[in-house]
Amino acid sequence: MIPAEIEGYAYFRSACWDGSCEAAFVVPVGVDHRWAECVTLAYHEAIPGHYLQRAWAQQLGDLPLIRKYMNEPGFVEGWATYAEDLAWESGWYEADPLAEASYLFDVLWTAAQVVVDTGVYALGWTFDQVLDYLDRMLYYDRSYALQAYHRVLARPARQAPYLVGRLHLAELRDRAEAALGERFSLPAFHTVVLENGSISLAALAATVCDYVIVETTWRRPT
Repeated sequence: MIPAEIEGYAYFRSACWDGSCEAAFVVPVGVDHRWAECVTLAYHEAIPGHYLQRAWAQQLGDLPLIRKYMNEPGFVEGWATYAEDLAWESGWYEADPLAEASYLFDVLWTAAQVVVDTGVYALGWTFDQVLDYLDRMLYYDRSYALQAYHRVLARPARQAPYLVGRLHLAELRDRAEAALGERFSLPAFHTVVLENGSISLAALAATVCDYVIVETTWRRPT
């Protein structure tokens, strides 16, 4: 993790394709990042989130460059947000109740931003309506609500991939587990998800489907 020189949002910077720069988890200086919030942020941006996904893809020599370095939003952000859930399921928050509470708030915040995006563009919400919604759902103050509103105005539908990708991955995992039963392996499922680099959610669904078919038809020799 390295500090940025200017204020802004924390983010993951992928390694350069030509080897001229290393991957980095960038946290801006001068920004009030509470520790409890940084825990979930680290799981999202670093491991098992963006860093793990990108590093895995870049080490697969037979993949085309576009799959190694492309940012397919539903897959890339979906995986990183799913990684937050994976950390929670694995009990990584248990030693820090404040970090766990921050994670649960982040789950609500991700969903709320999609609602705000839909409200603004489909229902014509004003800022006061956005503020009212966030205040009722999350008790957000005006400054945070204003940031959310401006983010939606600047990048329409930007938040949807986080939630859609997260739900899609969870659904594919549930389907694979239901079909395979005792044969289901979470590490194997994650390998299937990550071993093709950054792909569309439709391609991911087809890949997982092929994996399930192979696993259900394969029989160990007697």
